[in-house]
Amino acid sequence: MLRQIFFIRIDDFYASLARRRAATASGKPVIVGYLTKRGTVVSASAEARAAGVRTGMSMSAASHLCPQADLSQIDWPQVRQVSQTLTTLLEKFSPAVEKVAAGEYFLDYTGCQHLFGPAHCAANQIQRDVQQQVGLSLCIGLSVNKLVSQMATSIVNEHKFITILPGYEKNFLAPLPVSLLPAISNALRERLALLGVTAIGDVQIISEHVLQQALGPMGSLLHKQACGIDPRRVNRLKKELQIEKSAALPYDTTDEHIINRQLAQITTKLCADLRRSHLLACKLELEVEFADGVTRAAKSTLQTPSDNDSEILPNATTILWQLLTRRTRLRTLTLRLTNTIQFGLQSPMFGEDPQSRQTRLLSALDHIRQRFPGNQSIQFGRTIPAGSFTQTYHDC
Repeated sequence: MLRQIFFIRIDDFYASLARRRAATASGKPVIVGYLTKRGTVVSASAEARAAGVRTGMSMSAASHLCPQADLSQIDWPQVRQVSQTLTTLLEKFSPAVEKVAAGEYFLDYTGCQHLFGPAHCAANQIQRDVQQQVGLSLCIGLSVNKLVSQMATSIVNEHKFITILPGYEKNFLAPLPVSLLPAISNALRERLALLGVTAIGDVQIISEHVLQQALGPMGSLLHKQACGIDPRRVNRLKKELQIEKSAALPYDTTDEHIINRQLAQITTKLCADLRRSHLLACKLELEVEFADGVTRAAKSTLQTPSDNDSEILPNATTILWQLLTRRTRLRTLTLRLTNTIQFGLQSPMFGEDPQSRQTRLLSALDHIRQRFPGNQSIQFGRTIPAGSFTQTYHDC
C-alpha cells in the first residue's frame, strides 16, 4: 500500500495569532516578541522578514527596519492552547501525527481513507475545521513521503491543497531551487553554485557515486533527497507538557552574578509552575542568546524527577557555564523543563521524611507569592540584586 503523508502548515503561525488577537494588526507587517526594554524578536511575518527583520534581533532594531509593522507581545499561553487544539483536531483523522514546529505537522493518512474518505476530502475537512475552531488558514501538501509533502507546501499560498502523485516526485522537484533541500547548508549551496548546480534537477542528473566521492556521506543523502526518496516514518506525538520561561538580562553583560541571578529567578518561577500543576520535570534545556545574535543550547537529565528549585538550579547552572565559552556578552536566557510527569504524595512509614520539610517550605512560599503577587513579596537571597537590601524600622 502506497503511503499518504500530509504536511500541514500555518503560514507565519505567531504573526497569524497576533492578527487574530488584535484587529489593528490585520493587513500590516507583524513582529512578535517581548515588548520590554531589551526584548527580542520571536517571529516576524513575511512582509517584516522582507524588510530585514530576523528572529533574535532586538525589538527596537526590528521596529527601525520595519517602522510600519505592528509590534505584538508573544502570548505563550495562547500558543500552547492553539497548538493543543490543532493537535487534538488532527488526531481525529489519524493516530500518527508528528509536530515539526509551531503550526507545522506531519500526518500519516495511510489506511484512513476507509474512515474519512479520499485524502483530498480529508484535507478539505481539516482546512474547514481549523478555520472554524481556530480561525487560521493553512496549506496542505500530500505525497508518498514527508520530504516531498513538506516541499510541496513551499510553492503554494495559505489555504491551498497540493497533491504530488506517486511516481512524479522527481518531475515535481526538478525545477525547484536546490537550496530548498534539507541537506543543503549555506556553505554547500555556495559550493554547488560554483559548479553550476542551482536547481534540484541538476543534482538528479549527477550519479550518487560521484556525489558521494565529492561530498562524502552527505552526497548520498543529497542525491536521495533530490530524487524525492525519504523513508522516514511519521513519529507519533508524545503526550507530555513542556514549560518554559525566557528573560532578557538588564543589559548585555558577562557579569556572572547578574547572569546567575537571572537564571535563579526564572528557575524559581518555573518550579512554582510545576508545583501548581502537580508535575515533576525529568529533563531541562537551557538556551542562551549572545549580544551578536548567536544562540546556543544544551540539555541535562535530572537524577530524579523534581519540582524543587534547589535541585533544578544546580543542573541549570552547570550547563549554563558550559555554554558560555564565547568572549561575548550575554543577552537572553530561556529555560525549558520537559518530560514532565504527574506525581502523588505518599506519607513516610518511619518518622518524618526530610524531603517533606522542604516540600512544605516551598508550598508555603508559593502560597505567600500567590496571596501577595509581585517579585518583592518573598524571595531567596540568590534572586536579589546585590546592594538592594534595605533595612526598615517599625514603631512598637
